[in-house]
Amino acid sequence: MADVFLRAVTGLTLACAATTARAERAVHVDVAAGVGVTAAEVAAALRLRIADVGAALSVRVRASADGVIAQVDERIRAVALGGRTGTDAARLIALAIADLAQVDPLAASDEAGPAGLDPRGGGRSGRPPTSVELAVVGSAAAWSAPMAAVGLDVAAARGRWLVAAALGAGKLVDGDLRLGGGTARLGAGVRAGRLDVRAGVVLVPVWVSNGAGDRTVLVGGGASARLRIPIGPDLRLVLAAGIDVFATRTQYTVQSTVGSMVTLSTPWVAPWGGAGAEVTW
Repeated sequence: MADVFLRAVTGLTLACAATTARAERAVHVDVAAGVGVTAAEVAAALRLRIADVGAALSVRVRASADGVIAQVDERIRAVALGGRTGTDAARLIALAIADLAQVDPLAASDEAGPAGLDPRGGGRSGRPPTSVELAVVGSAAAWSAPMAAVGLDVAAARGRWLVAAALGAGKLVDGDLRLGGGTARLGAGVRAGRLDVRAGVVLVPVWVSNGAGDRTVLVGGGASARLRIPIGPDLRLVLAAGIDVFATRTQYTVQSTVGSMVTLSTPWVAPWGGAGAEVTW
């Protein structure tokens, strides 16, 4: 009897060990710097929300403007964290990953809404939601004198891609030419973390109030880069720099402050820099 009992206990132990080994599903989590949560925290939260058995799961998590972008294979999901970090952030990220992996989450979260749904309303499609961003930016461009301007910038972003339009107005702050101008930009760009790179067309209507006076429109193209630094859940500091290249140029002859006549012109190339604030809704 003792021998039979020993064999039964040994068999049961081996069966339990095999079940435990089979239950250890491979989960690999790669978390980029600056996310506010560790790979271990995400992996621990994810194991509570996926089946114990199944194919190995590989996940990438990188920072976005107001949270993170989670990626499983080619599917991505934007997750708004609302300033959460650590285990609270890991719970929201794990819910999104479980949905991307096409596994029903085993735990619910009030912050994330119904299981399997994106907190920002991305649904089950695996596509990130579209965010609309409004920025107010002050800038200075290198013309015959500094051209100071302020403008409104509206961008619609989905994942890495965005389209943007901007309207502004300014004037030369020094020099002999009394020139004011507007700016209209329309372009597209790509987003990598906190950095946007954009390119598009530029229209600059100008008006000159001294000399013979003039009204014209400069036509060209431009490229710019923007660094978007979070300072609140939906608020960012924007640092921008770019360059405009114009296809047309106009010269003006005006009287200088010392009484002589000088010839000034609008630029072929105008580098610029600026700073402002941006909100998302």
